[in-house]
Amino acid sequence: MRRKRSGSALVEFALVGTFLFIPILAGLVTVGISLVVSQQVGNLNSNAGQMFAGGIDFSQAANQALLGTLSGNLNLTTSGYGVVILSEIDGDGTTNTCSRQIVVGSGTGTSQFCTAPHSPATAAFSALNLGLMTDSSGNPSSVPTLQVGQRSFIAETFYYNPLYTWALAPHGTHSGIYNFAVF
Repeated sequence: MRRKRSGSALVEFALVGTFLFIPILAGLVTVGISLVVSQQVGNLNSNAGQMFAGGIDFSQAANQALLGTLSGNLNLTTSGYGVVILSEIDGDGTTNTCSRQIVVGSGTGTSQFCTAPHSPATAAFSALNLGLMTDSSGNPSSVPTLQVGQRSFIAETFYYNPLYTWALAPHGTHSGIYNFAVF
């Protein structure tokens, strides 16, 4: 009689393992992939923005190749799934103007802050909360109009891979990971 019960416990464990542990394991793998890719996108964005603000000209093929090397497995090529958008915003005392924009990678992304070179910066740039700026009451304020000679650099990185669509958080109409930084 005891043997029949021990066999049923094994069958119950197999059923519970199939319907409980496999989804938990799949969830852990999903979160792990998302975290790794998100960290890679953040690192690439930070490095690209610092180099752009430091004067590296990413319109040159050699510098774009350097950025491609830094991107690792994010496939930052014209036929790949990653795009880095580097924008330079200049002030004239009355408006913030996008003076230069360089797109490296697939070219399928558009900037949230700067639509095209020599166009006014978007409302998203003016409303950007940098977290360091406060008004007279100590509340976070939006970015003020840049004065004559002042310059701001924005790096935006977007990564989309159809193989990871199930693992990446939604961004607009695509599934992917987006990161931006202001310098």
